Amino acid sequence: MVDQQHKMVRFGPDSAIFSQLPGGPQAATVLGFYHPYCKIFPSLQSCNSTYAVNAGRWFDSLTFFSTALISAIKNIKGATQILPEFVLYHFDHMYRASDNVLSHLDATLANQRSSFDFIHMNLPHLPNIYVQRLLKQPVENDTDAYRQNLIGADMVLGRVVKDLQALADKQNILLVVSSDHWLRTHSKQPAAIPFVVWKVGASEPIVLPDRISTVHSKQLALDFLSGKLDTQPELADALRRTPYYETWSAPDGYKY
Repeated sequence: MVDQQHKMVRFGPDSAIFSQLPGGPQAATVLGFYHPYCKIFPSLQSCNSTYAVNAGRWFDSLTFFSTALISAIKNIKGATQILPEFVLYHFDHMYRASDNVLSHLDATLANQRSSFDFIHMNLPHLPNIYVQRLLKQPVENDTDAYRQNLIGADMVLGRVVKDLQALADKQNILLVVSSDHWLRTHSKQPAAIPFVVWKVGASEPIVLPDRISTVHSKQLALDFLSGKLDTQPELADALRRTPYYETWSAPDGYKY
């Protein structure tokens, strides 16, 4: 985690993941939307971060009230193209999230001091004026906008993969890609969402024929970082042997 003084923060003994690794707490980085994941990293005690997009800044509260105004403006054809970037950055939290993630993405992935990078991207979340400006394509409705955001998400993921491939000869890297929106808004209803696991350097990512519960992703990370799982076949086998739960929440007694 990088704090407001741009210093790396080491996780303490009460952290949710890293205190369980051999050798004690490890360095990690959180990039993008920090909420609703504050509870994953309780040793931080708060949700303030320079890289967070809705915490620790005086105008963040204002942005939620200005969202309605920005949404109204974006429905006026051509209006968003003439808004100055500083206006969007300060008053559209979605725009600021995209800008912050993409601005710090390469440096975050290249930082070898960080054992774990948690990147919460706001793609393909709607609305996203940032992607519209990036791709410079006309948008007539929300369907067009979402399709465009999927293109933007694919571009960002491609950038992540390219960066990690360049680092693979120096580090042992595991990439896990998933989505959290269904889980956050329909917590009692299981659904098919993307869950891709790739040992960087393997010929292709893991595609599982059976259902899994993403709650096991924490244990997957722990086992990989501690050296218990290393190869792509080992990772696939471990995922196949995890029990499936009918909701995203693990049962009582599960050790998070």
